[in-house]
Amino acid sequence: MSGTCPQPPAVAVAATLSAVWNPPGVNGGTYPITLCYIQLTETNPIGYICGGGSSCAYTYTGTELQSVVLPNGTGWTFNYTTDGYADLAQITFPTGGTISYGGYGNVYGVGANALHRAAATRTFNPNNGVTPASVWSYNYMFTGTGPTSNTTIVSAPPSVGSTPDDTVHTFTELSGPPSTVYNTGYETTTQFYHGSHTSGSLLKTVNKTYSWMNVTSYYTGDYPLGVIPKTTTTMLANGQENETSFTYDSSLSYYPPYYIESSGLPYTGQGWVSSAGGTYGRPLYKYEYDYGNGAPGSLLRTTTTTYLALSNSAYLSANLFDLASSVELTGSGPAVYTLYGYDAAGGSSWQPNIHGPLAEHHEHISNYEQRR
Repeated sequence: MSGTCPQPPAVAVAATLSAVWNPPGVNGGTYPITLCYIQLTETNPIGYICGGGSSCAYTYTGTELQSVVLPNGTGWTFNYTTDGYADLAQITFPTGGTISYGGYGNVYGVGANALHRAAATRTFNPNNGVTPASVWSYNYMFTGTGPTSNTTIVSAPPSVGSTPDDTVHTFTELSGPPSTVYNTGYETTTQFYHGSHTSGSLLKTVNKTYSWMNVTSYYTGDYPLGVIPKTTTTMLANGQENETSFTYDSSLSYYPPYYIESSGLPYTGQGWVSSAGGTYGRPLYKYEYDYGNGAPGSLLRTTTTTYLALSNSAYLSANLFDLASSVELTGSGPAVYTLYGYDAAGGSSWQPNIHGPLAEHHEHISNYEQRR
């Protein structure tokens, strides 16, 4: 029934809260969507590791989404585990298909003495009488507390035969310049296999490095701020490699806090020190290299981008960081230069504000875009 929250046995727990969202509909009307919620007893294992290695887990009452009901009465329903953790157990789609999660357990994050909940299996079942259910499994490999790296092995339904195809994800604690940082884990290596990672064929390996701003806290140690991709190297089974790398802006001055060690609270007085050379995360240069044997090949293309926010404080204050002023593509073929204008008055009579003769401007542009 339209606007009515589903009741057991369609769902495990009856909704206790609901709200209606009215986005625009056809013919000037609305399209009411009902959001239904339930309250569950949950256990949070993520708290700090207490003395002696025990977990400071705590229990509380949480509010979770039970269903999303469309005007025609169909919708999505969500069921949760009843083991005291209230982990997501199943999503049912309007068509009757389901995604189920099982085998939850506590795992450690990289570089942190903290626990997280993670599922061991994910099952997709279209329930259409034609396509059988497919199962993905997840194996988390770590050692002790606060590891500097860990590995997650995802076993997908087999592409050929009966052996699942594995993908191995390795997460590593960031270290090195600007200095060693803690309590972070980013994916640094991804390996794709046909078949098992122990006996199958390695098809492709993707390695990633990162850039970040380093914040030194006198209470929590060093930690990264604004982590962004630096290089991505792809290695194929035949030994061929290619690479993409980025150079970012260095326009940001940021203010890492000085923490009072006895309380862990930030001191907002003279302890806040400006650190120049930070980044807004805008890629100024993107370098794309060809495949080479055992190492990336020659440079194929360079993308050079300037951003309006980095030269116009009004756009910077409005957090419009993604607006490009110009994009230039250079490589083995003809260069392509695109200039963008924004919020211009005068309609079609608008002319770009350029630094140089207008004739030179036209000469170097092969594509032009005006935006209002």
